[in-house]
Amino acid sequence: MRPLINFKVCDNSPECDAVAVCPTKAIIWDEGKKTLSVISEKCIGCQKCVSACPVGAIKFAATIEDENRIIREFEEEAAQVGELFIDRYGATPIGPNAGYKESEIDLNSVLSDGISVIELIDPENMSCLRASIPIKRLFSNDVYYSKALSDESEKLQQEFGITTLPALLIFKGKKFLGKIQGSYDIDNEADLADAIKKIIS
Repeated sequence: MRPLINFKVCDNSPECDAVAVCPTKAIIWDEGKKTLSVISEKCIGCQKCVSACPVGAIKFAATIEDENRIIREFEEEAAQVGELFIDRYGATPIGPNAGYKESEIDLNSVLSDGISVIELIDPENMSCLRASIPIKRLFSNDVYYSKALSDESEKLQQEFGITTLPALLIFKGKKFLGKIQGSYDIDNEADLADAIKKIIS
């Protein structure tokens, strides 16, 4: 039959792992419609898409009965995709302070008197929203937070010795407190929170 996508929990990104692994291009990013699409007649039933999805948003229906059952499961899913679209570590930039280019960041104008955090991310390699950690669970509301997309300048990476993205640069006033580098997902949230606490305290 075909794969089914639960758009209540899928972040519907062009960088979808399922698109990358599908050997027949049965799952594609439809540029015109700006959404993931399934071309059922191309599906060979390998189910690589199912195992590639980090959040379990793709299910495979081998029969009409499977398809009806999966559709019911999707309809009963309590989560809503809107819950995903908040700032998250290593994920797509969201909100008004998101998506500056690294070369555009002027630390003197960005840093606040309190705690400021700049997250550097690779625009070509961002994590799935549902598998990533919400920033609001890592920092209090009075922390200034913004994302910077890495670019050819590598301005901040060079200045602060960043070798792995994503990364967090943490400041108090104009003073640099420390950095955190590398991927963390929801399974490693406690580790990331501990690392941040050590820098800030």
